[in-house]
Amino acid sequence: MFCAKEGQTARVEVSAVTVPTMTEVARSETGERTWQLSYAYDFAVLGVPGLTFSTRHNHADHANPVTFAGEGREWERDTDLEYTIQSGPLKNVNVLWRNAALRSNYQRDIDENRLIISYTLPLF
Repeated sequence: MFCAKEGQTARVEVSAVTVPTMTEVARSETGERTWQLSYAYDFAVLGVPGLTFSTRHNHADHANPVTFAGEGREWERDTDLEYTIQSGPLKNVNVLWRNAALRSNYQRDIDENRLIISYTLPLF
């Protein structure tokens, strides 16, 4: 995937609560060019239903941030390991471990690990 943003200003952040898509995250600065490589695997093929793995790598260059003199460059890597319990009293409980890293020459580096537990309640 290749994206380019045109315009005189960077993308406006509406709210810190807004969760942008990966493409929107990568297209945040004026003139920035981005590409993304992603891979996903469903372990049901190996006899482990409910277990999935995915990873994404975003790379961006040619950014023109107002707070930095020169070409802005950054990359981000996100990896998810997710399991949904298939049966028993905890059926539909989902556990997701997300690891993310961002490296940039014009903003602070970020390293994150998140553990997200969710439950799908079938209504019908």
